[in-house]
Amino acid sequence: MVGLDVIKAGIANHANHHTLQDEFEYLKDLIKNDVDGQWYLDYFSTAFSEVDDELMVFDYINNLERIIINNIDRYKNDNRVLPKYLWMKSKYNEMVTPMINQDNIDRFKKNPEIKQGLESLSLIL
Repeated sequence: MVGLDVIKAGIANHANHHTLQDEFEYLKDLIKNDVDGQWYLDYFSTAFSEVDDELMVFDYINNLERIIINNIDRYKNDNRVLPKYLWMKSKYNEMVTPMINQDNIDRFKKNPEIKQGLESLSLIL
């Protein structure tokens, strides 16, 4: 099971300021079982919990978007790799959709940095 392998590797290489139990709990929350039964490291919906500065998450998401777009184009003729980037596109869009909802953006009108960060996001079409 891939999720178990990731957790074992993470525990073996845990941060000095985390106990083994802490590291297990952090990693356990990052491993998800997808609709097809495959386990994966969720670097989409967990992005906010993994950054120290909430504004950094927008750089992270925008970089993730560029990686996905560039690699969908790069691997458009590779039937082994392309499905993985199309899956990433789907997960990315699931993450971004509620964030770019205008009602959500309007909630941050008194915090222009967050509002601007949200407005910088878009779906991958």
